[in-house]
Amino acid sequence: MALANYIMKHLHSISTCLFTTNWQRNLTKLSPLQSTLLSLTKKEKARYHTLKLITRLMSICELQGYNLTFTLENLNLNRSRLDTEGIQPIVMGSDVNFCWDIGHEVYEGNCTYSLDDKLFEKLDNVHIHDIHEGDHFPFRFKNTDYIRAINYLEKKELQGLSCCRN
Repeated sequence: MALANYIMKHLHSISTCLFTTNWQRNLTKLSPLQSTLLSLTKKEKARYHTLKLITRLMSICELQGYNLTFTLENLNLNRSRLDTEGIQPIVMGSDVNFCWDIGHEVYEGNCTYSLDDKLFEKLDNVHIHDIHEGDHFPFRFKNTDYIRAINYLEKKELQGLSCCRN
């Protein structure tokens, strides 16, 4: 609880927010070197902000003596957020784990129901849910093939948590 209170108290100084509107609002605070980020794509900006935030949070935890594991979830790209492809370099190059939201994959049009083997090794949580005119719906719409997803996870002998969201 102390970490959560510390983070909430200092959140404004931990990072500029991950969303584009806050990125533009905070532009005047950026150094000239950082202003080159303006030419980056939406995904590259999201990756930059995610790395900045994760690095800062890990530093805070280390300074405070907290032994925490961080996990990043793939999200929809509709608000300058990172999908699985965008998160993979961060996860693979750090101590950060991966939460695979299969519903978000389907929402983005990726219905492969599989991951790169190296990314799968970093997997520590799975969300499975349906989509229908948006995100996070019960399985009754049959847009997410949860049977195929679960069969894939069983075949890969997933060790860890899974969460079927309804």
